[in-house]
Amino acid sequence: MDDHRVIFEASVGALVSFVLGIILDVFQDPGWTLVYIMGAIMVIVALIGEIPLVGAGRPLVWQQSAVFAALGLTGMVVSAFGTGSGSKGGEPALTPAISATVGSADRPPGCIDGNPVDAAAAGERAREISVLEANLDFDALYDLMHPDARAVLPREVVVGWYREEFRDKRTAQATVHDMCFLREWTWEKTCAAYPYTAVVLFDQPFWVHDERQPDPDKALTLHLVRSSPGEWGWFLGRTRAYVDEQIATFGSATALPVTGGTAAC
Repeated sequence: MDDHRVIFEASVGALVSFVLGIILDVFQDPGWTLVYIMGAIMVIVALIGEIPLVGAGRPLVWQQSAVFAALGLTGMVVSAFGTGSGSKGGEPALTPAISATVGSADRPPGCIDGNPVDAAAAGERAREISVLEANLDFDALYDLMHPDARAVLPREVVVGWYREEFRDKRTAQATVHDMCFLREWTWEKTCAAYPYTAVVLFDQPFWVHDERQPDPDKALTLHLVRSSPGEWGWFLGRTRAYVDEQIATFGSATALPVTGGTAAC
């Protein structure tokens, strides 16, 4: 069997692998799909003819070998950092803030394990939010909101809500117990639907008038949506009615944002 036949068969195998990678990973984290698409394109180009990767005049087999070497390195990187379904045991790489294993009974239906890098970033953001709450740094908390939430909620509303909420209350750093991702989550205030939303399940201690409050029966839940690479933003309120109530209570009469109507999503 000549070298060209070997390379051809390897090309077909690599192409099939990348197509399968697309099918699997597109349901976990669409960001990784580009890696597989680019790899498949490189394989197709290598099958069609010469591409000058290692210098003019070299045999086609050497140029194709360079292509597959590059693909192999890409696969190693993807395997090292993991995709939604590629991490060991199906568990994301947990940060120190995430103290327990995944698989909590408190997970909402359809919530799946996600990219371990995203899980670590979202877990760290949840911990950061709790520390800012403990430090009463309400302006910094507003800055960590998702841009879509800040577009609807003025700073004065969120800061005013926090000041009232923590008038006689204090807290400490949260302990994140589980991380999962929803394929779609809707913030009712704007009816905007967000794919690949992080769901953080955590416990956080609270004191009212210096008296420790009982822990809830179920883990607290925080939804985070990625606004840019590595950045996860939070939203205030689950329902439109609750958000509108905070705007009416803490917003100025001259700076109320458009509510987007009163009908349910």
